Amino acid sequence: MFWFAGVPGAIAGALLGRSAQKVLESGAVRRAASRDEEDLSRSLETLIAQLRAGADAAAALTGAARELGGRGGENAKSGVSRVAEALRSAARRAHFADPWEAAEGAGEGGVGKRGKVLPGSEASSAAVAPVARVWGVAQRHGLSLAGLLECVRGDVEARRAHRSQTAAALAGPRMTIAILAGLPVFGLVMGQAFGAQPFEFFTGSVLGGGVLVAGVGLVCAGIEWSVAIIDRAESGS
Repeated sequence: MFWFAGVPGAIAGALLGRSAQKVLESGAVRRAASRDEEDLSRSLETLIAQLRAGADAAAALTGAARELGGRGGENAKSGVSRVAEALRSAARRAHFADPWEAAEGAGEGGVGKRGKVLPGSEASSAAVAPVARVWGVAQRHGLSLAGLLECVRGDVEARRAHRSQTAAALAGPRMTIAILAGLPVFGLVMGQAFGAQPFEFFTGSVLGGGVLVAGVGLVCAGIEWSVAIIDRAESGS
C-alpha cells in the first residue's frame, strides 16, 4: 500500500521501519545482556576457585576464560564469548599493568547509553565492568579479592533470576503488544474485503495521506513506548 501513496506512504514506511529497528535492537540488547550475565557467572566461579587455590592473577584469568570456551558464532565477529575475550585480554596485561584498565567505568552488559549493543572490545570491557571495579577496590584497600568476587557473583545471579522471572511474567504483555500492533492491518484488510475501500482513501487524497501518516505514527509511538516500558521493567531500572 505504501508505495502507491506517494510522499505520505514513504513517511509511513519510514516510521514503520524505524519502529521495527527499535524492536530488533531491544531484542538484541536483551539477548546480549543475558549471555554476558551467564558467562560472567560461570567465569567468576572458576576465577574465585583458582584465586583461593593460590593461582596468580594471570593464571586465574586464563583459566576462567578457558572455562567459557567458544560460543559457536554467537559473537558475530569472533565467535567467542565477550566475557572470555575480556578475561584473556586482562590475563595478558596482568603482569605489567592494571588488567582491567580498559574496563574501568564501562557500562554493564555490553550496552551503550542509548540502549544499543556495543561493538567489539568495548562490549567485552563493559561485560566485565563489575569485576574491574571490585578488582581495583581490592588492590587499593588490601581486601580479599576472592571474597569481593563472590559478592559480584551473587549479584549477577540475583540479576539473572530477576531477569528470568520478569521475562516470564512479561510474556503475556509482549504478546498483547504484537496482537494490538497487527489489529490495524487486520482492520484494513477486513474493510477492503467488505467494500469500504480504505486503501483507495489512503492513496487517493491528501486527507487520506494525512490520516495514513497520523495513524501509522500513533501505532509506532505506541509500540516503541510499550517496548521501552517492558524493557525497563525487565532490566529492573
